[in-house]
Amino acid sequence: MIRHAVASFVVALFVFTTTSPMAAALPQSTDFGFRLAVRDCPTETFDSFSGLFTKELGGPGFPRPSATTLLALSAQQMQTVSANVAAIEFFDYPARFVGIPIGQHEVTTTVPYLSYRLEVRSGGRSHAVSWDDNSKPTTVAADRLRNLLSLIIQALHDHPAYKQLPPAIGGCE
Repeated sequence: MIRHAVASFVVALFVFTTTSPMAAALPQSTDFGFRLAVRDCPTETFDSFSGLFTKELGGPGFPRPSATTLLALSAQQMQTVSANVAAIEFFDYPARFVGIPIGQHEVTTTVPYLSYRLEVRSGGRSHAVSWDDNSKPTTVAADRLRNLLSLIIQALHDHPAYKQLPPAIGGCE
């Protein structure tokens, strides 16, 4: 009788964690994960370990109003991000990335611009890269990092939980 109850509980737990909407809110169970902050107007942050996504809503005041939701990327999306992290050799980027060619004497700076901070944990290693994407010309490494960040942001913005968040209030001051 006890074995039957334990087996039923394990089956019920498996069904819950693989079919329930709550399953998407569970933290990632692998060693690969990341935290991303995109600073613009509004700022967005995502932590794949906890599943928390926060979006500033803009408008006046401090702290700015924000909305938070639980969001988990699919295993395939996480695998794609992991493969791209490896492909661009993310762990070789400096902690403070500049992204313009060495010795470049003339640089165009744009305003407004996006600032990123991506922290990755994989294979027992952790590394964080911060970057203000505000200068031209850029390097191949900058283009690769931008493509990785765009891939992650697009996956987050396509997620149904993101689409349930309220829209931004207006411009930042």
